[in-house]
Amino acid sequence: MKKSTKKILTTILIMITIGVAIVAVYYNMTKEPSESEKSKTTETELEKILNKDLEANYPGTPREVMKFYGRITSCLYKGGLSDEDIEKLADKLRGLMDDELLEKNPESQYIKSVKKDVKEFRDIKKIIMSYSVQNASEIEYSESNGEEYATCTILFLTQEKQKKKSYHKVYEKFILRQDENENWKILGWEQTDPVELPED
Repeated sequence: MKKSTKKILTTILIMITIGVAIVAVYYNMTKEPSESEKSKTTETELEKILNKDLEANYPGTPREVMKFYGRITSCLYKGGLSDEDIEKLADKLRGLMDDELLEKNPESQYIKSVKKDVKEFRDIKKIIMSYSVQNASEIEYSESNGEEYATCTILFLTQEKQKKKSYHKVYEKFILRQDENENWKILGWEQTDPVELPED
């Protein structure tokens, strides 16, 4: 075989190999991941909440604290959670609370109360559709005895599955206090009158 023919065949073989490699790379980049691959890479909202390290990465403002509170509460009442998940979420909520509020709500008593509330929601097939937190510019700040306080309102929009077009709005006003680490912790809350809130 002539050298030129060998050279042409070698070149063709190399081109074919490169072509196959390009097709293989393109296929791997564009193919849909399998369900098992998706479940490995897609973190659920529950996992995101439970994986948040409040010691290292505590929300920086009263509004961010309340947004995280809203996420946890929405997750708690969506249904389909195990008792263990409910306990973990309740514990995460306690991480947002002021020491004074924690003293008034011992852990076992608080978890029992949360489980009771979740069961009541499940029994009437009620869910939290969404939540909204007051704009940062509308949060009221005050000082008393050298301590910093913030007042912030949150809206929960709930719905009973049997009454598909019936929504119920619950407005709650929260008082937060800054602790020694300058973290805003929930001191207490109460239901309040409706206020204008942003779409989150």
